[in-house]
Amino acid sequence: MAIYPAVVKVVSAEREAAESGQISMFGASSGNVKIDVPIPKIPEYNNFDKLKFEREYVGLYLSGHPLDGYTEIFSRYSFNTGYLKKKDTEDEEQPADDTFDAVDKKPETVTFGAIINEVKKIYTRANHEEMAILTLEDLYGTCDAMIFPKVWVKMKAAALKDTVVKITGRVSNRDGDNAMILAESIEKLSLRDGNAAGGEIGQPADFTAADSLTAKRLYLRFNLGDGELKDSVMTVLSAYSGELSVIIKDTSTGSVMSPKITVRDCRAVMYELNSILGEENVVLK
Repeated sequence: MAIYPAVVKVVSAEREAAESGQISMFGASSGNVKIDVPIPKIPEYNNFDKLKFEREYVGLYLSGHPLDGYTEIFSRYSFNTGYLKKKDTEDEEQPADDTFDAVDKKPETVTFGAIINEVKKIYTRANHEEMAILTLEDLYGTCDAMIFPKVWVKMKAAALKDTVVKITGRVSNRDGDNAMILAESIEKLSLRDGNAAGGEIGQPADFTAADSLTAKRLYLRFNLGDGELKDSVMTVLSAYSGELSVIIKDTSTGSVMSPKITVRDCRAVMYELNSILGEENVVLK
């Protein structure tokens, strides 16, 4: 995984040369490409990343569950998804579009912990205001949480995919539909004490509150006037969406800027950026 971008680049270059009719000085064809990319000595994925990949590629967790370490924290809450009424899948109907008209109800208020598996943004019909539906999972099952526009504006920074959160909201049981949560507040959870902090699935199991108090940033240094270089960097940053702020120093002007894009704290993004810019121009601190 760490070297695949470099391998793909080598193979792609060889294929392009073959398709254009070029022949290397040694007569190598695109079917006999020599891949000579050094394999770096890096640690294995942490347990949370392994579980995330298991779910992504197999459809379920195999070696554990990303919420195993949160059992004690979740035990403080009096609710879990096992209490929700599920509709038979045979009767399930798909919505006609991605809009939703709010209903004025005041159902029971609950608080529980879960991991966010999916974030789906939708819009109201009346004013086309952005809101969201989250797919949540705890140790008992899954459910959806609806977040209306006024709440979504305040909570969207905490409502990220693969993030462990504490949700407070009201249970809505509409006829013919699965019960869902009308979310009123969302807080990120840390493994240490359950307070708002950290909580992404990519965090190692020994993540502590002390770590969360230090707001890391990713610092990059390159020539923003080089369009091709800029596009390569932005492509990598976009592929690893997360919570780290990015600070860029333009070597051509000396100016410093902070793009709106945020990235994940992981080895893969560091490796790709190091390959493009050089290690001396990529700093995480």
